[in-house]
Amino acid sequence: MGTIRGKTLFDSFRQFCVRAPSASAWVIAFGILFWVLTGASAAAQTNTKNALVVFSTFERDPIPLQLIESAARARVQGPVNFSVAYLDYRRLDDNFYRASMAESFRREFRDVRPDVLIAASIQAVHFVMQYRDKMFHGVPIVFFGVSASELEGQKMLPDMTGVTDSPAIRQTIDLALRLDPDTNAVAIIADTPGKTEKYWLGVTHSELLRHQDQVKEIDIIGPPSREMLEKIAALPPHTIALFELAPANSTEPTIGAYDVLSATAQRMPTYSPWDTLCFNYGCIGGAYRNWQKDDQLTGDIAGRLLAGERAENIPVIDTTNSKVRVDWRALQRWHIPESVLPPGSEVLYRPPSFWEQHRQVLIVVIVLIAVLALLIVGLLWQRMRRRKAEAVMRESEKRFRVMAESTP
Repeated sequence: MGTIRGKTLFDSFRQFCVRAPSASAWVIAFGILFWVLTGASAAAQTNTKNALVVFSTFERDPIPLQLIESAARARVQGPVNFSVAYLDYRRLDDNFYRASMAESFRREFRDVRPDVLIAASIQAVHFVMQYRDKMFHGVPIVFFGVSASELEGQKMLPDMTGVTDSPAIRQTIDLALRLDPDTNAVAIIADTPGKTEKYWLGVTHSELLRHQDQVKEIDIIGPPSREMLEKIAALPPHTIALFELAPANSTEPTIGAYDVLSATAQRMPTYSPWDTLCFNYGCIGGAYRNWQKDDQLTGDIAGRLLAGERAENIPVIDTTNSKVRVDWRALQRWHIPESVLPPGSEVLYRPPSFWEQHRQVLIVVIVLIAVLALLIVGLLWQRMRRRKAEAVMRESEKRFRVMAESTP
């Protein structure tokens, strides 16, 4: 339809220019054409929806954003533009930093005002709640990467909704003590607590109290440093580590969090309630949420808001669930058999078996062997039939010879 109308418009414009060749007519014609084209462009921009995703995590993983975008676009008929902004979570306790970032967001997205704000983690949620009306007044907020317990006592804005989950700290501690039953001490390795770190450190302490008659707690708290590495090296035998030291978001020091994690995992069995602080650095594993599902639900809620639904009509979705995931390489290092894992556990990085590595070749070989076996069986069957026929023929010849010789 748009193509047909465009052709009609340009045909009319050409005919007008031919019939009215005066200079004033040309000016009027070009003015009308410019007005029509700019009006169509403005209408297209008006139909475009904009979403701003605010992260305050220490790593910039593109996968969550991809899942959110695809789920949101599935709900919206027109085009949707996604923008991303990052906050340094280590500086969010600074009032000046928060205010300056809010002003930067307001200026940067002044011409593409978002229709929905998506906040990842509790720090980003607090920032968006505090400065939303100064940056983008009245824009609905969708949150994810936040636990329901973190939101307790918070005065929620009426146009807020989202997805809640929770790190499985209890399940991770239970897994560690199950896989290492001879444990005498649990070393908590964490950063100097800010508001968020202090909250999760308190949760870890309360969960370890359930095992106070079995293990003692050793806290190694502070930024990554040589002193921290020395304390870890001096830990007594039969100690396991619970790693909660997040990397720096901006400038990583000489000794970083992952350096501490690698050194710890070489020294003792190490677990973490956060998968981003565990795998590929020697950590055994833990219990982790299905973050892909949470990201898709977040995108679906954002798409519903962009499509015109109101946030107060969309209830908060709680997806608190976890699944044990462990690193096969770490299990082998600490001689932990897979048989002691909880049912339904997922073992990562296990090398493929001989069958998995050479499945296609083995299938071809098996088929060839089967065909050859059938051919051999067929040949043997034919040979048996031929021998039987020969035996029958010899018997007939013998009877015929006897009969011929006895006949006068």
